[in-house]
Amino acid sequence: MDALSERLRSYLTSHPEAQIAGVAKEFHVTEGKVLAAVEGELSTRLKEFELFELAEEMASWGRVRLVVRNGVAVSEMLGSLEGVRLSQGWLTVENDHFHLHLKADEIKEVYLLSKKGHRRERASYSVQFLDRSGAAALKVFLLETAEGSPQVAGFKKLVAG
Repeated sequence: MDALSERLRSYLTSHPEAQIAGVAKEFHVTEGKVLAAVEGELSTRLKEFELFELAEEMASWGRVRLVVRNGVAVSEMLGSLEGVRLSQGWLTVENDHFHLHLKADEIKEVYLLSKKGHRRERASYSVQFLDRSGAAALKVFLLETAEGSPQVAGFKKLVAG
Protein backbone atom coordinates (compact mmCIF):
# COMPACT_ATOMS: atom_id res chain seq x y z
CA MET A 1 0.00 0.00 0.00
CA ASP A 2 1.38 3.43 -0.89
CA ALA A 3 2.01 6.19 1.64
CA LEU A 4 -1.06 8.20 0.68
CA SER A 5 -3.32 5.17 1.07
CA GLU A 6 -1.81 4.55 4.51
CA ARG A 7 -2.49 8.18 5.49
CA LEU A 8 -6.08 7.95 4.26
CA ARG A 9 -6.66 4.69 6.13
CA SER A 10 -5.11 6.11 9.29
CA TYR A 11 -7.20 9.29 9.05
CA LEU A 12 -10.45 7.36 8.68
CA THR A 13 -9.51 5.05 11.55
CA SER A 14 -8.96 8.04 13.86
CA HIS A 15 -11.98 9.96 12.46
CA PRO A 16 -14.66 7.27 11.95
CA GLU A 17 -17.40 9.89 11.62
CA ALA A 18 -15.67 11.61 8.68
CA GLN A 19 -17.52 11.69 5.37
CA ILE A 20 -15.71 10.19 2.39
CA ALA A 21 -16.33 13.32 0.30
CA GLY A 22 -14.79 15.51 3.02
CA VAL A 23 -11.75 13.28 3.35
CA ALA A 24 -11.26 13.30 -0.42
CA LYS A 25 -11.43 17.08 -0.46
CA GLU A 26 -9.03 17.45 2.47
CA PHE A 27 -6.45 15.13 0.87
CA HIS A 28 -7.02 16.46 -2.68
CA VAL A 29 -7.93 13.05 -4.09
CA THR A 30 -11.04 11.45 -5.56
CA GLU A 31 -13.56 9.61 -3.44
CA GLY A 32 -12.51 6.51 -5.36
CA LYS A 33 -8.98 6.84 -3.98
CA VAL A 34 -10.34 7.08 -0.43
CA LEU A 35 -12.63 4.06 -0.91
CA ALA A 36 -9.76 2.04 -2.41
CA ALA A 37 -7.55 2.93 0.57
CA VAL A 38 -10.05 1.42 3.03
CA GLU A 39 -10.99 -1.56 0.86
CA GLY A 40 -11.23 -4.69 2.95
CA GLU A 41 -11.72 -2.68 6.12
CA LEU A 42 -14.61 -0.28 5.53
CA SER A 43 -15.33 -0.78 1.85
CA THR A 44 -15.81 -3.63 -0.57
CA ARG A 45 -15.31 -3.10 -4.29
CA LEU A 46 -17.67 -5.08 -6.46
CA LYS A 47 -15.20 -6.66 -8.85
CA GLU A 48 -17.91 -7.59 -11.32
CA PHE A 49 -21.29 -5.97 -11.48
CA GLU A 50 -24.15 -5.53 -13.88
CA LEU A 51 -25.60 -2.11 -13.17
CA PHE A 52 -29.21 -2.98 -13.99
CA GLU A 53 -29.17 -6.16 -11.87
CA LEU A 54 -27.60 -4.24 -9.00
CA ALA A 55 -30.28 -1.54 -9.24
CA GLU A 56 -33.02 -4.19 -9.32
CA GLU A 57 -31.56 -5.76 -6.18
CA MET A 58 -31.50 -2.39 -4.43
CA ALA A 59 -35.11 -1.77 -5.53
CA SER A 60 -36.08 -4.68 -3.27
CA TRP A 61 -34.65 -2.80 -0.28
CA GLY A 62 -37.48 -0.30 -0.17
CA ARG A 63 -36.94 3.35 0.72
CA VAL A 64 -33.35 4.65 0.49
CA ARG A 65 -31.59 8.02 0.27
CA LEU A 66 -29.97 8.83 -3.07
CA VAL A 67 -27.30 11.52 -3.10
CA VAL A 68 -25.91 13.32 -6.15
CA ARG A 69 -23.24 15.90 -5.35
CA ASN A 70 -20.99 18.20 -7.28
CA GLY A 71 -18.81 21.13 -6.30
CA VAL A 72 -21.70 23.51 -5.72
CA ALA A 73 -24.83 21.46 -5.04
CA VAL A 74 -26.08 18.40 -3.21
CA SER A 75 -29.31 16.70 -4.16
CA GLU A 76 -30.84 14.15 -1.79
CA MET A 77 -33.87 12.12 -2.76
CA LEU A 78 -35.83 9.73 -0.57
CA GLY A 79 -37.67 6.86 -2.15
CA SER A 80 -37.31 3.41 -3.59
CA LEU A 81 -35.65 2.38 -6.82
CA GLU A 82 -38.85 0.78 -8.05
CA GLY A 83 -39.47 1.51 -11.69
CA VAL A 84 -35.84 0.94 -12.68
CA ARG A 85 -35.09 0.15 -16.31
CA LEU A 86 -32.16 0.17 -18.71
CA SER A 87 -32.77 1.88 -22.03
CA GLN A 88 -30.36 3.17 -24.67
CA GLY A 89 -27.40 3.06 -22.29
CA TRP A 90 -29.15 4.89 -19.45
CA LEU A 91 -30.21 3.39 -16.13
CA THR A 92 -33.47 5.15 -15.41
CA VAL A 93 -35.61 5.23 -12.29
CA GLU A 94 -38.98 6.88 -12.71
CA ASN A 95 -41.53 6.71 -9.94
CA ASP A 96 -43.69 8.99 -7.81
CA HIS A 97 -40.68 10.12 -5.75
CA PHE A 98 -38.15 11.18 -8.37
CA HIS A 99 -36.67 10.62 -11.80
CA LEU A 100 -33.04 9.60 -12.06
CA HIS A 101 -31.04 9.02 -15.23
CA LEU A 102 -27.55 7.53 -14.94
CA LYS A 103 -25.36 6.90 -17.98
CA ALA A 104 -24.61 3.23 -17.43
CA ASP A 105 -21.33 2.92 -19.32
CA GLU A 106 -19.80 5.80 -17.34
CA ILE A 107 -20.04 3.87 -14.05
CA LYS A 108 -16.69 2.12 -13.76
CA GLU A 109 -16.57 1.07 -10.11
CA VAL A 110 -19.04 0.33 -7.35
CA TYR A 111 -18.06 0.27 -3.69
CA LEU A 112 -20.07 -0.90 -0.72
CA LEU A 113 -19.21 1.24 2.30
CA SER A 114 -20.01 0.38 5.91
CA LYS A 115 -18.80 2.78 8.60
CA LYS A 116 -19.77 4.84 11.58
CA GLY A 117 -22.36 7.43 10.67
CA HIS A 118 -22.58 11.10 11.62
CA ARG A 119 -23.83 9.98 15.00
CA ARG A 120 -21.30 7.47 16.29
CA GLU A 121 -23.90 5.07 17.69
CA ARG A 122 -25.37 4.44 14.26
CA ALA A 123 -23.76 2.66 11.34
CA SER A 124 -23.93 4.05 7.82
CA TYR A 125 -24.28 1.77 4.82
CA SER A 126 -24.01 3.01 1.25
CA VAL A 127 -23.50 1.86 -2.31
CA GLN A 128 -21.20 4.30 -4.11
CA PHE A 129 -21.14 4.49 -7.91
CA LEU A 130 -17.93 5.98 -9.33
CA ASP A 131 -17.21 7.32 -12.79
CA ARG A 132 -14.00 6.68 -14.75
CA SER A 133 -12.17 9.50 -12.92
CA GLY A 134 -12.99 8.03 -9.49
CA ALA A 135 -15.57 10.70 -8.68
CA ALA A 136 -18.79 9.64 -6.98
CA ALA A 137 -21.62 9.90 -9.51
CA LEU A 138 -24.32 8.55 -7.18
CA LYS A 139 -24.54 7.30 -3.62
CA VAL A 140 -27.37 5.19 -2.27
CA PHE A 141 -27.68 5.17 1.53
CA LEU A 142 -29.70 2.69 3.52
CA LEU A 143 -32.31 4.25 5.80
CA GLU A 144 -32.95 1.16 7.94
CA THR A 145 -29.55 0.60 9.50
CA ALA A 146 -30.45 -1.50 12.53
CA GLU A 147 -28.58 -4.79 12.53
CA GLY A 148 -30.80 -7.47 11.05
CA SER A 149 -33.02 -5.09 9.07
CA PRO A 150 -33.95 -6.27 5.55
CA GLN A 151 -31.86 -3.43 4.05
CA VAL A 152 -28.74 -4.37 6.04
CA ALA A 153 -29.30 -8.04 5.16
CA GLY A 154 -29.50 -7.12 1.45
CA PHE A 155 -26.38 -4.97 1.73
CA LYS A 156 -24.42 -7.73 3.49
CA LYS A 157 -25.54 -10.19 0.80
CA LEU A 158 -23.87 -7.94 -1.79
CA VAL A 159 -20.71 -7.67 0.35
CA ALA A 160 -20.53 -11.46 0.64
CA GLY A 161 -20.84 -11.76 -3.13
